[in-house]
Amino acid sequence: GSDLYLSPNEPPLVRHNGAVEPVPCGPPAPWEGLTKGLETLATPRHWKAFQEHGQADFSHSDAQRDCRLRVNLSRDLDGPSAAIRVVPDQIPEDEVLALPDAVLELADIPKGLVLIAGTPGSGRSTTLAALLRRAAQKRGGFLISVGDSLEFLIPPAGSVVRQRETGGDYGDQRRAIRAALKQAPDVLAVDAVRDGATALQVLEAGMSGRLVLALVEAPSALSALERLVDRQPPDSQHLVRALLVTGLKAVTHQVLLRRPNGGRVAAFEPIFNSPDIPT
Repeated sequence: GSDLYLSPNEPPLVRHNGAVEPVPCGPPAPWEGLTKGLETLATPRHWKAFQEHGQADFSHSDAQRDCRLRVNLSRDLDGPSAAIRVVPDQIPEDEVLALPDAVLELADIPKGLVLIAGTPGSGRSTTLAALLRRAAQKRGGFLISVGDSLEFLIPPAGSVVRQRETGGDYGDQRRAIRAALKQAPDVLAVDAVRDGATALQVLEAGMSGRLVLALVEAPSALSALERLVDRQPPDSQHLVRALLVTGLKAVTHQVLLRRPNGGRVAAFEPIFNSPDIPT
């Protein structure tokens, strides 16, 4: 399975090949036991954020199992809950991911904005990691990634790589993007564009002479562009369209499809910029 879902007084659930299934085990953990167990995964900073705001995103390294965990903590009427994703210690090879050349070559674009769209659980983060690995190997420059939580660690491969975890705090994410741009990276990656201010930052960064790779939650490639525009106030939407016309290089959408013999494979819809797309 890829994801584990924990809630107090309920059996654990695991996502296997896209479907959520109960895990046969002992009695469900009580509220107190689950809270204590989740606290051991979090750093003091993230646990404080969870206690104060009722949610936190972070990564946890499990050296014994050679993997990382991407953890989302939340609180509802039933108490604390967690969604935990297992991330392999190494980025899968391009051949294993079956990435088409049209997608892989997005990492070779000299400058401009590239959007990677999809719904949660569609493999966008893995695709982004593979593109960053290729950029580090081929460009020999300075790469910065800004994300809610660190999933894959990008091997430098002769480049300088800096990865920053913001914990799902939108304000911290925007500050991290501003700080990254001041360091003049050759490649900037942003793992989530969820609000208008961040969208405008990403669009402007795509005009600043570097390659910007950004993940957008959307059900199609064209709807990803619509969401960037719709998140702006009406009097600013003309500016966003102008930035898209000039700075956007490509947008690719992906979904995970089930294989007949088990497992899943990604399908991609890459679209390259033309005068008709942003309008």
